Amino acid sequence: MKIKSLVVVAALLAIAYPSRSQDPSDLLLKSRAKCLELNKVYYEMTEWFKPMTNKDTMITTSQCWMKKVKDDPFFGSFFHYHYSVNGQGNGDGIYTGEELLSSYSGDSSAQLIPVKQYPDYVQSIVHNHKFRMYEPFRDKACFPCFKDDGSLKKEFSIQLSREENVGDIPCYHISMIQDPKTFDNSFIVNLKNEYHYWISKESLLPVKYNYYFRGILNRDTADQFISYAVQKIRIDDRDVDKQLRLNSLPSYFRIKTYEPEKTIPLLAKGTTAPDWKLVSLKGDTVSLKQLRDKVVLLDFFYNSCYPCRLAIPHLLEIHKKYCEQDVVVIGIDPVDKKTTDLKAFLDKAGVTYTVLLADKDLAKKYQVTGYPTIYILDGGGKVFYAVSGFGEKLAEIFEQEISSALGSEK
Repeated sequence: MKIKSLVVVAALLAIAYPSRSQDPSDLLLKSRAKCLELNKVYYEMTEWFKPMTNKDTMITTSQCWMKKVKDDPFFGSFFHYHYSVNGQGNGDGIYTGEELLSSYSGDSSAQLIPVKQYPDYVQSIVHNHKFRMYEPFRDKACFPCFKDDGSLKKEFSIQLSREENVGDIPCYHISMIQDPKTFDNSFIVNLKNEYHYWISKESLLPVKYNYYFRGILNRDTADQFISYAVQKIRIDDRDVDKQLRLNSLPSYFRIKTYEPEKTIPLLAKGTTAPDWKLVSLKGDTVSLKQLRDKVVLLDFFYNSCYPCRLAIPHLLEIHKKYCEQDVVVIGIDPVDKKTTDLKAFLDKAGVTYTVLLADKDLAKKYQVTGYPTIYILDGGGKVFYAVSGFGEKLAEIFEQEISSALGSEK
């Protein structure tokens, strides 16, 4: 009986813990090779995504038909995916190499982009489509710990955890954790960057992966989490070629060919800034007329805008440095409402300059099409400088323009 018991215990331990002979790096290399061998594949997937600037988790279910194309400059494959976010808002993405089509069932509309005619625009939205697909099958890198030449990056520690099932599929669980000393991000204090993959013991294909990121942004610890799980995989699926045609989209969709939007320039230097009277988060009423004879920096932003958050510490420094020199920094939020957690975020970020709530009509008057948009007004209420977007070098430019605006008033 004792011998039988020992045999049972040994068998259970063998199931619960991976064999020491299994090298996790070797498993990853074999899994990568299997992913690269995929040619035509159909899969069904669920994705859970919580961005670092939002508390809510989006759940996306999708189907995807994919065909690898070696020399494709944008995606490395042709594809057709169909997705639904939180059980509603269905959409499709179809890429044939010649056309890129995006549809939305909410109004039965679709946009068709001729790829050769607008390659720069296609390149600018590649991420939007890649995000909808399963990275290990889609991308030649397959795993973030690999270099382009297929070798492993030294900044990742790779560990084989206990073996686990994903559904009814026995898997190897491999974790890849990046050394914090190798993080390269001047905007965020990186605390954690790790990936977890579950690789099928039978096929060696990854059937699930998770990505965790934690960092400090504006004195606030923020987490980002993505999890992908594949429920069904069909290799060399016979329906792929049929689905990679534009006519695979239902005929009731109204397809419109893409035309570049006319760029709306920001208000030109010397333009009288549109007047406003707005209420602050503290309930005070502030008007632009009250700020005459002062240099005013207006920051059009909203809470979950990542580059907006990056700009805030630099705007705080400007506020502290120039507040006694007739310079006023004002944040204007035309997106969020007072009922959101905007105030809590600003408190954590240590924002001491005035923040006002507006509507989108004011943003239109200032011709804001991207966030953040920064205006610097001179003492006469005219535009002295304007820019959309934010980069670290812009902080220095803001100070230079403020100094010039102050000098012009003398």
